[in-house]
Amino acid sequence: MGLTDLVKFNAWTVTSLDAAISLDLEGQYQPDNGAEDSAPPSLSESSTVGSDRPAVQWVAGGKRVVKIRSSFVSYHQLDDMAPKLEALAKLDRKDPTLGRAPRLSFQWGDLAIEGFAQVRKRIVGWWPVSGWPTRVDFEIEIVEAFALDLDGTGGSSSSGETQFLTLAEGETFETLAARHLGSADRGDLIRRINPKIAAGEAAGDRVKVLERTHPAMLGTVRPTSPSFLGLEVGSSGDVSAILEDLAASRGTTTPGLAWARLPEVVSGEVG
Repeated sequence: MGLTDLVKFNAWTVTSLDAAISLDLEGQYQPDNGAEDSAPPSLSESSTVGSDRPAVQWVAGGKRVVKIRSSFVSYHQLDDMAPKLEALAKLDRKDPTLGRAPRLSFQWGDLAIEGFAQVRKRIVGWWPVSGWPTRVDFEIEIVEAFALDLDGTGGSSSSGETQFLTLAEGETFETLAARHLGSADRGDLIRRINPKIAAGEAAGDRVKVLERTHPAMLGTVRPTSPSFLGLEVGSSGDVSAILEDLAASRGTTTPGLAWARLPEVVSGEVG
């Protein structure tokens, strides 16, 4: 396992913004021909008898829509795509807990939108023995829909639902933690759920911040090197392989000196 296995570049994700349900879907491939992002305005047209062309008036801004096309592909007879297809189906299905379909967050690189989904899918073929799909093509359309402000707070409550925030100049994970989680010390918890930028946040980065009551935001603060964010405590991940990749990326693969042979130790400068 190398470093590139821990961070999946260019992967698109769809995640539920409703804390009551757990729903995460990650693309197997990048969107076909990119993503379509549009928000056509509402226009009013009028014309009079004998006019060459109608008069067009801008009425209001239109709803923003992001649309992608992609596929899930099964590589062999025993490669069951059922969990992915079930998650895909739940994107626009009424959830009994919520009484509606989930409100979702879509993110691909810097492109992000929050709203409700419409899904269309087409099964391309089936494996002859297992009977599982060999490939499913689909289209996901996200219509922007912000959280309703039912309590008059303007949706600014720090204990509200998941947010995707853009860092301003000088802001850090700790800044967001102080504002939304009540303590700058909890910045490490935000860092864990943003592994792609955990090595060094910067102005303009999009950061996911979960609601204050989410289990991931109630965990023990335990600073972790970005290289190991993909490994859980006590996991059997191949840490030595990660360290070897880190060493190679810095131009060295030769083991260093043992502690007792370090010049500082031999000279007595370090005990």
